[in-house]
Amino acid sequence: MGFWNVEFNGAANTPVDSQWQFDLGTGWGNNQQETDTNSTANIYQDGNGHLAIKAINTNGS
Repeated sequence: MGFWNVEFNGAANTPVDSQWQFDLGTGWGNNQQETDTNSTANIYQDGNGHLAIKAINTNGS
C-alpha cells in the first residue's frame, strides 16, 4: 500500500506547486456564495512547512 505525502517547504507567501489545481469561481455544487481564487492572499505556504488557507471578506463579493 502506497502513501501520498506532500511537503510545503516553499518560502513564506509563495504559491503551491503545479501539482495542485484550483476550482475557481462560484457555485461549486452547493450554491456557495463565496468566490474561490488561487491568489496568494488566500492560499500560500507559510515558510514553516505549512499550507495556509485564509478566507478574506471583500465586501461581500
